[in-house]
Amino acid sequence: METVFNIVTVICLILALPLLIQILPRSLSCMTRSKEIINFERSLSRARSRDMLALLLLFPFCFFCARYRVVPCRLVSGAGDFLPALGWTLAYVGGYVLLRELFSALFSPREGDDRIIQASRRGTVTLFIPLVLLMVFTVVLTHPFPAVHPYVTRILQAEIVFFYVIAYLRRAQVFSSFTPFFRTRWYLLTTELLPAAAFAAACIWIP
Repeated sequence: METVFNIVTVICLILALPLLIQILPRSLSCMTRSKEIINFERSLSRARSRDMLALLLLFPFCFFCARYRVVPCRLVSGAGDFLPALGWTLAYVGGYVLLRELFSALFSPREGDDRIIQASRRGTVTLFIPLVLLMVFTVVLTHPFPAVHPYVTRILQAEIVFFYVIAYLRRAQVFSSFTPFFRTRWYLLTTELLPAAAFAAACIWIP
């Protein structure tokens, strides 16, 4: 069964390649400049291509997380077979995304520049693209070296945390460009930190 998902992952990556060539340079620039995140939303076609690319990369992301038991919970790490690990990984990742989108819809400001608000919400999607690419490189480069395999999980976890921190900082910079300090902190608390805390709590307390 894992072989089938390997093939699906490769197909997703091949389909994503043309969009990756188009979107990746701008995604990388968003890591260092928050203004680029705002500029990204100025082109509707580019934003749609970004969303399609992120959707194509979502399955490879979940596949790698399941294969290397990246989600730090017993339901995933203790799964003997790949299929249950993938199922629980999809549940955890999907639950986090849904909770984050729900909180963003509930607590996003009702007034202000819609483009900047949208850029703040979608900036994480933009940075998700280079994250998955880095994970692909990590898996490919470490595959020929069995001695490194026990450390791949920690490496992938570190990459995810690194990109999450970068996305958080860029989102804070974008949002703070038009809102006061305390309102920015409240927005980030409700739309970023609470979903992350709920995800961490689920990993710790769900047996």
